[in-house]
Amino acid sequence: MLRSTEDIEKEVIKGISTISEKQMKELLESVNKLQIKYKDLENLIEEDPELKKLIKKKLIENNRTKINL
Repeated sequence: MLRSTEDIEKEVIKGISTISEKQMKELLESVNKLQIKYKDLENLIEEDPELKKLIKKKLIENNRTKINL
């Protein structure tokens, strides 16, 4: 019998975490929203060479070069 992804996630949450299913759902929704917003920002930056240059400069100044632009 195949188990659903949701059933597997519930089992994993119970085994390794003390957070509730509601908290996990909220966390996953928040991460998804951030990914969408980040992608939108990334697209704006890619479309504007001057903005991309400025952001790269600021990232270097603040030692935050791990972001791939």
